[in-house]
Amino acid sequence: AGLHAHRQNSAHLRAFMKVLLRLKCASNFSSTICAVSIRMRADLCVPEDPNLSQKTRLRVSKEQVTKLESEIDRLNQRLAPLNSFVLPGGSPIAAWCHVARTVCRRAERLVVSLARQEIINEQILIYLNRLSDLLFVMARIHNDEGNGDVLWNPGAGK
Repeated sequence: AGLHAHRQNSAHLRAFMKVLLRLKCASNFSSTICAVSIRMRADLCVPEDPNLSQKTRLRVSKEQVTKLESEIDRLNQRLAPLNSFVLPGGSPIAAWCHVARTVCRRAERLVVSLARQEIINEQILIYLNRLSDLLFVMARIHNDEGNGDVLWNPGAGK
């Protein structure tokens, strides 16, 4: 069941990659992130084996997570702090970021399910979590540095 479970989840990660590739075309999305996403798929397709050297395998690394966190910090410096919940939408590119974030969260949930059944590289989950954070920040950047964010207004629909 192990490899089969990897393949089932790989289909969902392929959908995730398609959204990332569309986002890349629309917004100059980082080719590094797309490359790591390919590495993530390869990582999940070959189960962890503590008895083998992992150096020869394509794996998501802690360094890649750190780079992602640095990018989030860099972009966040351009944004004012939030004082309301941000709704998906805004500019077309921001909307793509929100769609990609939703797909990323779905992929994260699938990997969590897989991790309950098999040993996986924990950096994949951390990377997916940080990637969804980056996509949220990028959506705000593409919404006129947060000035064009669609904000939730409690009670406005009553």
